[in-house]
Amino acid sequence: MNKAGISSFFIAGKNEKLFSSFTKSSIAEQLIGSVPYSGENMCDTLFKTGDGTSYFAKNSDREPSEAQYVEYYPRIDFRDQVKTTYIEVEYRGQVNAILISRPYWIWGAEMGVNEKGVAIGNEAIFSKPKHKTKSLLGMDVLRLGLEKGNTARHAVEVMEEYVEKYGIGGSNSKYHQFYYNNSFLITDGKESFILETEGKEHESKEVSKWGSISNFPSVKSYRLDSLYSRLGRGYLRQKRTSYLIEKAEDVRSIMEIMRSHHDGFTHPRNGNNEDICMHGGFLSRRDQTANSFVVEIKRDFMVVWTTYSSNPCVSLFKPVIFKDGIVIGPPLKERGYWEEAEMQHLKLFQGSQAIYESYRSKISEAQEEVFANFHPVLSALEEGDKKYKGLLEEFSRYIESLDAELIKSVGSVKKSRSLYSLWINRQMESILALVKGRTEG
Repeated sequence: MNKAGISSFFIAGKNEKLFSSFTKSSIAEQLIGSVPYSGENMCDTLFKTGDGTSYFAKNSDREPSEAQYVEYYPRIDFRDQVKTTYIEVEYRGQVNAILISRPYWIWGAEMGVNEKGVAIGNEAIFSKPKHKTKSLLGMDVLRLGLEKGNTARHAVEVMEEYVEKYGIGGSNSKYHQFYYNNSFLITDGKESFILETEGKEHESKEVSKWGSISNFPSVKSYRLDSLYSRLGRGYLRQKRTSYLIEKAEDVRSIMEIMRSHHDGFTHPRNGNNEDICMHGGFLSRRDQTANSFVVEIKRDFMVVWTTYSSNPCVSLFKPVIFKDGIVIGPPLKERGYWEEAEMQHLKLFQGSQAIYESYRSKISEAQEEVFANFHPVLSALEEGDKKYKGLLEEFSRYIESLDAELIKSVGSVKKSRSLYSLWINRQMESILALVKGRTEG
């Protein structure tokens, strides 16, 4: 039986008695360790405009064990040039304050918002040819759009200018050679655009009211990589997210979209690339949702709800108020939070369906509690009541305590004997190595 045959037989967690001995063997270790990287970086980005509040949301799907951090960068009056992930580029201008989520080794971002109310998310488009020369990554172009864009339309113009001048190229993985082109969704609550790029080429279109993008083109004509495009199932996810965001009524319903699986909420080992909340799982599912954003774009400020962690189906969305170019609270999570949460999630996924369902229900109940406790803060802020500062301080202490309690409540679980469990052990080893390397560095 070849590697693909082995994975299709084992990965669903069936016939465990037949392969329990296999998972203990050195052959299994060698098989998991020797499979070449075939990640697809499946992501989903959505938006919906409204009268008082507009919405932007994205699940960032990246390599498991690749930490992703939510960071704030204040406004800078002038910058002459900047070193992006691979190359230095000309800048010459003011830098907007931004709140972004970025893979720890990349200068750019997977998603973010700026002080002007512009929100941007990007997707991988798997097409040919591959642009391997190190230049700007799509994530770098996204950050440049946020830093310099004063509106959604202006951000598109900025991004197109950098694409034309420098082009997009270079590996999107720190440890593997992985290349793709990009699709971007840009919105400011008034106007929204989809921009697609290939090397130094680009094409964009304006969209209205609602929409979504995934790992499949909707503007530009590409020569698609049929293998990656088929495995990624981006076309199916885009149709699904577009339908769901049209029906969504509030931030709660959008969070549920970002937490959704193709089969409801069965165990993550049964996931596939149709899931919006993506779980890694060996050969054809080499990526997972590393962080999730749901943004409320209001008239005078934004509320950025983020998990700061992978797997939104078992993560609490926590609010951050971004107003007048400043994060006014609650405080952002520090580096190290992502890794701690990830280890607990991996422990959870080694358990049974019942354990997973129990924890997911606990998260759902806690999320409703968070909404109830955050409502007085939001109301006071919208009404211009100065009491919001005291309410925000109280809420910050509450959310910090609740979140820590939820993460620690995973405790120890009885491990299942499966190839999936063995795969999880490998991810744990990778995270420990990442933390050790950062500490020693």
